[in-house]
Amino acid sequence: MKQDEALKHSHVSLNQILRHYIVLDIDYAGGALAYEEIGLEPTIIISNPWNAHAHLFFELKSPVAFSENARTKPQDFYRAVNRGMIAAMGADPCYAGFIAKNPLSDRWRVTCCDVRYDLGDIIEYCDPIDLLGNALAGEGRNSDLFNQVRFWAYR
Repeated sequence: MKQDEALKHSHVSLNQILRHYIVLDIDYAGGALAYEEIGLEPTIIISNPWNAHAHLFFELKSPVAFSENARTKPQDFYRAVNRGMIAAMGADPCYAGFIAKNPLSDRWRVTCCDVRYDLGDIIEYCDPIDLLGNALAGEGRNSDLFNQVRFWAYR
């Protein structure tokens, strides 16, 4: 749908080919304050006023390309930092980050902070987890499942 129509909805699609944000889905009461545990302020905090769950957006100074011809090293670094942030804040590890609460919707409580980060800045606040590390991590549930069973399947 067209952008002006899409922005009328409570959720929007983001982070398709260029990942401008690390977005965390915090599914527990007080999720809007989860960042206080590690001390890294999000760019946008969008919380549900009924259950206090939240999406935390950390804007990147340089977006990471995820197109077919993009370099894989920045993508791997993005994924590792994203997984580290998930672990550090107790965010939903199965959230893929493509559909998020719309900050322009009056359905949510929104707080904005004037901060942007390099991935190297964020790494100071979490332990990056690589794809074969001790955490499930991929682009969502299907990728996680594939990465768990592929070693067994290809024997």
